[in-house]
Amino acid sequence: MEVQAKWEVLARWDELSEDQGKAVKHGDTPLVIFKQKDQATVMVNRCPHKGAPLHGGKIVNGEVVCPWHNFRFDTCTGVSPTNPGRCATMFPTKIENGFILADLANPFMNDQNAPEDQLNTSIGLEFNDYIKRKMKSAGKFNLELDLFDTQLLKKYQGFVELGDQVSMIVRPQTSIPLMEIINGEIKRRQFKSFSVNITYAGTPHHSPGYFGFWHINDVDEMYISVPGQEEGEDPYLIIVMNKPREEEKDTWAHFCLKCGTLLFERSHEIAKTGVPGIWASERKYLKEFNSDITLRTCKNCGEVHPLGYSIMKKWNTPEEEAARTTW
Repeated sequence: MEVQAKWEVLARWDELSEDQGKAVKHGDTPLVIFKQKDQATVMVNRCPHKGAPLHGGKIVNGEVVCPWHNFRFDTCTGVSPTNPGRCATMFPTKIENGFILADLANPFMNDQNAPEDQLNTSIGLEFNDYIKRKMKSAGKFNLELDLFDTQLLKKYQGFVELGDQVSMIVRPQTSIPLMEIINGEIKRRQFKSFSVNITYAGTPHHSPGYFGFWHINDVDEMYISVPGQEEGEDPYLIIVMNKPREEEKDTWAHFCLKCGTLLFERSHEIAKTGVPGIWASERKYLKEFNSDITLRTCKNCGEVHPLGYSIMKKWNTPEEEAARTTW
């Protein structure tokens, strides 16, 4: 229900640029102002995906590109063109006597079905949440794994739940690197034996030739690389992560391999469906992405993306499986 308007002066019109959002703060609320011709738009200065400051993003064709993960939002409507379910929180705005005013008492979203704007505060919340759940696994024996016992590791291939808090995946590791998108740039990582690597929550990551999409977790992932103990045996990659909580999701996405623009993404509520639901969601996502050439065509640079493909070879069409060798 709309409450009484509370118009606040935020900036002068002549301070704004169409090339860059202007960051302002009112009380404890970070805001960003965008200028498009004779119109000004005021939004919460946080990407609804992972809380990145939107004023640091580039403006391309009237859309602000999130500086962290390349999510795009229309600077006039706040709507994401690739996923309308993620909308920026906005405020009624007007221009009077050369000043920008916003009604900060009545925030809104242009998609009424969109989730509430959530800032990723996992660093601050994880410890408090841990205290609340304090030792739910108390009384159970601790699990000890001998990383040199590869016969034992083979028993843990696939998704394994360890207690109430942790999940683990063990898979043979080839020379495939891990690709990540960090600050809008694609980075490559090659795991060294006995190395420990962490991919933080919200980081798009992709293993060429292993899964044909970008995966975005709402939990951190820790990778431990262990060499094979027998001659000719592949090394193993152990992936350890917290079990997702009710509000956390897995996201499948595709980004332009040429310019990094987000092409398409869908989220899956893994805490509700468990591991079996992951595969159905992955298949549904790939079918939607692969069947529509407009989703695979970058609106920024025109590059056409190859088909996506599943981790499970048996679920791919011949065309999807052929794409495994291209990216």
